[in-house]
Amino acid sequence: MSSTVGRFTASIFSPTQETTLALASLNFDFSLFKVQAPDEYLTLGSCLSEERRNLAEAGSHHVTAQPMASESQEIAKSVTATLGPDSPALKSVLGDKLGIDGTSIWAAATSGNEALCVQLLACMLARFWSPQEAISIWAEIVESRKQEMSEKNAGFEYSELAAMNTILSREQLAEWDSSARAWLRTADKCKMKEQTQLRLIIDNLDATVSPSSGTYESVVEAWISSMKVVDNLVEGIPQSIHEVAALIGISSWHLYPDMVVYQAGPHEIQQRDPLMRQGGLLTVGLDSSPTSSQGVSWALPLAKLRYYGNPVVVRRSFDLHNQHVSFEQLALVILGGLAKVWPEDDGDRLTTICTYYKKLWNWMQKISFVDHPNQIAVKPLWAKHLAYAASKFLTLDKEPRQSAVRLMEFGLRRCSGFLSTEEGPITLEQQLLGFSKMENFLSVMKHDTEAQIQYIRDFISRSRLPLMRSKQMLIIWRTKMGSSSYRWATPLPDPATKNYYRWCGQSSLSSEQKKTEDIVLDMEGWAVFPFISTVTTGKSLRISTPDHGPADKFCRIFASHISRQDVSSVWEVDFQLLFGDMKSCGMALYERQTRGMTNLAAPKEGMNPMGATVDLEDVLDLLDKEPSRHVYEYMVAPPNTLCAVGVIGEIYSTLAEATISLESVKARMDSSSWYKTLKSRSTKIHMDIVFQKHHFIPNEIAFACLAMLETGDQDLDPNMLNDVMGMACGDSIYLSNSLVLDPYNFSDRRGIFRALGNVGKPGVSLLIPPPEPIVRKPTDDEWNLITHSKWNGKENLDLFGKASLQLVLTEYRVPYVTQHRGVRDSQTFFQEATISVYDGATWVGDVDIIKELFRDFTPRISRVPVECPHGALNSAGEQMFSTTSTTNSSKWRKKRKNKRPNPTEGPASRIRTIENWHELLDKPSEPVVVITKGNWIARLATAAMSSQLGYTTTILPENHCDKDCFSDLGFMTNAFGQDGAVIIL
Repeated sequence: MSSTVGRFTASIFSPTQETTLALASLNFDFSLFKVQAPDEYLTLGSCLSEERRNLAEAGSHHVTAQPMASESQEIAKSVTATLGPDSPALKSVLGDKLGIDGTSIWAAATSGNEALCVQLLACMLARFWSPQEAISIWAEIVESRKQEMSEKNAGFEYSELAAMNTILSREQLAEWDSSARAWLRTADKCKMKEQTQLRLIIDNLDATVSPSSGTYESVVEAWISSMKVVDNLVEGIPQSIHEVAALIGISSWHLYPDMVVYQAGPHEIQQRDPLMRQGGLLTVGLDSSPTSSQGVSWALPLAKLRYYGNPVVVRRSFDLHNQHVSFEQLALVILGGLAKVWPEDDGDRLTTICTYYKKLWNWMQKISFVDHPNQIAVKPLWAKHLAYAASKFLTLDKEPRQSAVRLMEFGLRRCSGFLSTEEGPITLEQQLLGFSKMENFLSVMKHDTEAQIQYIRDFISRSRLPLMRSKQMLIIWRTKMGSSSYRWATPLPDPATKNYYRWCGQSSLSSEQKKTEDIVLDMEGWAVFPFISTVTTGKSLRISTPDHGPADKFCRIFASHISRQDVSSVWEVDFQLLFGDMKSCGMALYERQTRGMTNLAAPKEGMNPMGATVDLEDVLDLLDKEPSRHVYEYMVAPPNTLCAVGVIGEIYSTLAEATISLESVKARMDSSSWYKTLKSRSTKIHMDIVFQKHHFIPNEIAFACLAMLETGDQDLDPNMLNDVMGMACGDSIYLSNSLVLDPYNFSDRRGIFRALGNVGKPGVSLLIPPPEPIVRKPTDDEWNLITHSKWNGKENLDLFGKASLQLVLTEYRVPYVTQHRGVRDSQTFFQEATISVYDGATWVGDVDIIKELFRDFTPRISRVPVECPHGALNSAGEQMFSTTSTTNSSKWRKKRKNKRPNPTEGPASRIRTIENWHELLDKPSEPVVVITKGNWIARLATAAMSSQLGYTTTILPENHCDKDCFSDLGFMTNAFGQDGAVIIL
């Protein structure tokens, strides 16, 4: 392998060969010939689909291609092993579009060493720049090289003349760049550990890539200097660098030399890459800047980014923003952003916030809904997904933890605005679900009065109130909901006796004393009850005393603050509520009455000790206890942006290996179209309650969300995506579940499936069906292939074993445009694609599967309940199935009044068998059974085709009936035997 890389660089610096992209793609027309790929690339070639190999060797990639470093063999093996030969994705409609995209690498490997060198540059640009920027850079390089060659006075070779007349369209450059990006995404996953280590080094640097003023000069300088360093390292020659381009190249080419890094060091890092010869040690002498917000940057004046105007100077930083991460890693970034408002007292708020979310989810899992008949028995999705990431973080150590901390600190610095709203960032109080408010905190403990009293006493002892005021305070709580029975207790011990006191009725003295160490006194004769004032609005407290007046200790405690009315035995005390809730438990300050009644008003300004805010530690302690049955009554609902995190988590929960661009966290989530649409559809209930699982989330919203998170900047309107059946972006193809699973399993079009692969087009491809799919017409010469024999009741056969579905792109491809910005390259396209049905190698027709399975106004497909249909028919034998997407299973339970008819008599003999596609396309008027048992592709293809042809179609469950209902001719005829019906068995 090292010899191959060495040959690359030897060709670069040979005096008879050029060193730039212009030489690789302009000095010769590579579409005119093909060379044998180096041995190291044969494994990659064997992993590519036939379609990608043909495209690489003869298509546009071959014209514009060059190569990659030597990791391709190992990465190809790794990905192939991960996919596995039995992966459902490999058998789906995607066919040759599945698998790793090494098209540009293979094209380069079959184009010569010069081409391989420039593929390294393609990966380098794709690593650092956005697609629009990279394409513009390529366009400038091609133009500059042509200009450079045209200025030669003499001595042109034929290859140079051919190169000067070569036309490389932006579309070709875009396809090439797209393939390079897809490869990087796949390779990064396979080399995650090594990439993480390298990124930890690069992200702490403060340096600029190639400060040359011109785009062409800057890029070529960075490219050549990087390859010099890598070539020497591969040959085992130690290198010392003081500029950062080489590190960008190493990251892009997935080569990992052992390093000595002088960042508050030196630090030795051993990566043990087998492709590095012994002695190939890289010494990094660049300055570190842990606190710098700039990091590694690169600025270029892009003259071809827009159609009109001066060159746009674009500056990019090589930081986490241009990295793709898993949803779990995104959750860590979000946790870091949420931690922005958390206190820094303990010095480790990242650990504290993770501990909180872990405890919160565990606590929520214990909440019972037995006493909440009107409460939807669901748990918040956002809490689940954040808790999962937080729990993993708390278990990490050494390098994995360092990487996780880096993600969270990135969120802390850059992403606190991601979940912000117009009111500002999500506050600590909102994250604590209102439990930092004293009244909510105490109410959660309403069924544990002793815990409430103890907490108030602890709180008051910490608040350091003035002594005189503390003597005027009492803890007040209700003993029964809706009752006027109150009890009282002192919040602080008596200075003389050091005892706490509480009062209750004489009948409760004994039981109360058993619960507490307080001195329990008799409050018999006192009546404390709510009173609606006729003078002032609001509720008050009135205390009624015996005729002899206040004489005991409970009365004497009010001695200086009570007055006696002349006309009654009512003693009045003015109460000021400091905190808490009188429906549960609170702290009140009593004063001399002023209005002839006891007034329990809101706290006066300045009277609220410590703002009556519950300490974070107390909230964490609360989460260690069993939640009360009525806890949901006192939880403050979180902002919808936090709920949306749960929706994102549900979307990604079934998308294996899908990644997210951290560019997407730069902007506020609530400004994105997918979020606005989601919020509008969940107006009165929080969105994570409405969309509790991924299959409840409409696909048009899910596709828009995926496009935004995959790219970081493509904000698509879900209302424009109603016809989208799939989306291809980077190294991922996302398809509606209804295209890749048995049609019986879906009652609506929600749910998305991800496969590794792409459709060979740059940017985001929104796959839409043609408006009028074409189906092959029956011909007269096929009469000998059509029998339409009577059905004999056999259901355990598959007569459509050669049926297949293939995704085929048409030439219709238009940009997704909502505004005109003058940018040359669109990044999102509507790409028309057909789902073609094949019988072996013979084309049968194209079908719009989603439209036929889920017709809105004229549904033709119904699904029989999984429940076995014994005795489902009434005496008239009328059809028990509606033409909606599901059937009312209760109708199956109706008892039949007549026996089943003789299978050989009457209407039973009308059912015919469909044994091939010819018989379905030229169907008789009688009801028919399509025998496709156990073959979900055939069941999907025949059901969609039948509906598209206008036939009423019923899909039976895959599982057999133990009582043989579905093989009973009479039963089947009575159930489905109307003229023209198609039964998919």
